[in-house]
Amino acid sequence: MIRKSLLAVVAAVGLTSCLKDPVDSETTMLGKEQEKIMDEYVASNGLTAKKEVLYDANGNYFPIYSMIETKGDTINKFTNNEAVWVAYTIRTLENRVVETKAATDSVLIYENGYSGKILGLSVGSTIFMGKGGKGRFLIPSTLGYGTNPPGGVEYNAILMVDIEVIDRLSESQQIQWYIKKNKLTNVETTSSGLMISKTVVTTDSLITGTTATVKFSGHFVNGFEFQKESTGTNMVLSQYISGFSEAVKLMRKGEKAIAILPSKIAYGENGGGTMPVFMPLVFKLELLDNN
Repeated sequence: MIRKSLLAVVAAVGLTSCLKDPVDSETTMLGKEQEKIMDEYVASNGLTAKKEVLYDANGNYFPIYSMIETKGDTINKFTNNEAVWVAYTIRTLENRVVETKAATDSVLIYENGYSGKILGLSVGSTIFMGKGGKGRFLIPSTLGYGTNPPGGVEYNAILMVDIEVIDRLSESQQIQWYIKKNKLTNVETTSSGLMISKTVVTTDSLITGTTATVKFSGHFVNGFEFQKESTGTNMVLSQYISGFSEAVKLMRKGEKAIAILPSKIAYGENGGGTMPVFMPLVFKLELLDNN
């Protein structure tokens, strides 16, 4: 998957408030059924909520109820895959807390998902609020856990999500956020922009050939894991993205390292066709053999 061409790694959704007739689909039908439940919940609890009507590119219908406490700064178009740093709490309608994250232990959210978290977090934090914004949202299960909920959460549960937008980060800021959050030390930066921090150091020789056996896992800077090779794989290094190959060539047999790749030495401005554009990548590496 880290070859120069690759398969899709995650699903994302881009939603818009443009008015249109929704398509007749299971997603739309479920959204309309859950809209009635949310209507009743808002009324019975005396909430002041605004009904938001969103659609995806295929015309599927997603009803959301927003209760904005503070809108935050002006919402502009997201460029170059900026990330949103959020604190949040996810609850069921029975007020059971499913997950909560404060600023100190939270994650980065992207406009179109790519976080391993419910899409409702992306929708609430990027469509309705800017930096400094705070709000509560009722979201349908199609933007929640859907048919794969965590333990204790019902199948296709409607969720209540509290979100605070702490900051909005460029690519370079995302990388610095990752380094600080993970308390990385001895980070070396090469002329290409690759950042590498060795966690286990040996005195073996560097790679002199064109192949290597590597155990690794690949992540976005928010921690979402998109690939893992837990037993090691033999690689022809020239077939892989430049930042990955460069990092491996800086390692000695038996060493472990964390390599941070700016997007320019990963998949760049077009995402290789299927990865998120302008996405910095993190690889946790172990060099098993420098063939």
